[in-house]
Amino acid sequence: MPFAARRKGILASADVTFNIKPNGRTSDIRVEPVQFALEENRVHEAAFQSSISRALRRWRYFAYMNDGEEMGREDVRLNFFFSDQVAGEEELTREESCTTSFSPEPPSHAGDPANPLVNLQLCMAPNITEEADKAKQSGKVTVAFNVSEEGKVVDANVKDGNAEDPFTKKAIDAVNLWQYQPFLITGTPTARKNLAVQISYGEKPESLERANCLHADFGTSNKLPPVKAIANRASCKPKKGQRRSVYVRCQPGAVGSIAGQERGERGIPGGD
Repeated sequence: MPFAARRKGILASADVTFNIKPNGRTSDIRVEPVQFALEENRVHEAAFQSSISRALRRWRYFAYMNDGEEMGREDVRLNFFFSDQVAGEEELTREESCTTSFSPEPPSHAGDPANPLVNLQLCMAPNITEEADKAKQSGKVTVAFNVSEEGKVVDANVKDGNAEDPFTKKAIDAVNLWQYQPFLITGTPTARKNLAVQISYGEKPESLERANCLHADFGTSNKLPPVKAIANRASCKPKKGQRRSVYVRCQPGAVGSIAGQERGERGIPGGD
């Protein structure tokens, strides 16, 4: 089966005419125009015809005997099918199994779609409030949200906490900027609902082995909000003509993790 058929699940069929030599080998293979379920797939016709020809060249037949003499056969006709998985291979006859190719099941992402960290592509860590930073006040907020088919966070709201609490607003603002890869189920992007994350402020919970997007440490109140950090991310790259070892002045970043924010604040060049 051509790569395009496996990747896109293209459905097609084609009639083939060929000869069989006395030694059982095929020859003079002629593939007629391919019939596609969708005409837009005709751009792949050459690949389908080539795939059929390659398959037939490997076929071998028992000798055809006529009056005790091995004979060749001419203008043998077959029909090849490129089908989906609706009809299982076990339902095909032996002859049909040689001329039918099934498209593989479209890919699906591994992992539990209810896990908020699965397929997470980019996350933003919130900043602790100035008041809590000065008072060394810790806190926790649970944010519930959904993820659209395109991987965007929608309907973020507080699940466990006070909606008017400054911690809550900063947590929701940060989660709204998270980006996910679309979650595929048999090749179809699928929306994900009822996800939830707990974001902590101040003292790092023992369950977190290192600083990440679920925690805002003391000392982060003076960093740029996530939106501004993204806008100024490019300014952390070395200027033209500067070596990477030369520090350049740039805005602090809040991309990816708290560690990333601190790296940007010290003026260490970013980029790849």
